[in-house]
Amino acid sequence: MRSLFVSPTGSRHLVWGSYWSGIFLGNVDAKTGLLSSDKPVNLAARPGAGVIEAPWLYEVRLDLFLVSSPLSCLAESQLTRRTLQRDGIYYLFTSWDECCKGTKSTYHMRVATSRSLEGPYLDSDGKAALEGHMTLLMDSHDEVYGPGRQSLLEDDDGVLLVYHRYFGTGSTGLLSLNMLDF
Repeated sequence: MRSLFVSPTGSRHLVWGSYWSGIFLGNVDAKTGLLSSDKPVNLAARPGAGVIEAPWLYEVRLDLFLVSSPLSCLAESQLTRRTLQRDGIYYLFTSWDECCKGTKSTYHMRVATSRSLEGPYLDSDGKAALEGHMTLLMDSHDEVYGPGRQSLLEDDDGVLLVYHRYFGTGSTGLLSLNMLDF
């Protein structure tokens, strides 16, 4: 899974990660759409602990809210804007553990924040995402199982967390929406 992040200055960055290797950030050449750096920055990891994937990177600024959408093609990526009350905070959203096993899914969403695009990203206790620490955003609860593969969507009412989950004994994944409160 990958996500294109465009900064207010127009620089482009690809955030990616899948399964066992962690979450990475690389610079993207605006003309070619290719990675322009040989050494990506590792933003988050789970050393020896399990799956971390589905990265989404957001920046909250006083005058701008950037949301990137990870469509399969770089040229199709979208950027939307929204005014919020915080300044200069980057949010890294990820999904952890096993997806797509119906009510046996252990997938869940976590988030870490940073004042710099390249990190360090920290959980709510100040512990490093590179050491496997990210704040739990949503886990299985009640009749909701395996929430993950998240994205954000701007709406007139605020920022929506868009994700899939399983409900009750059903085996089909469902699209779900929740308002985010920053």
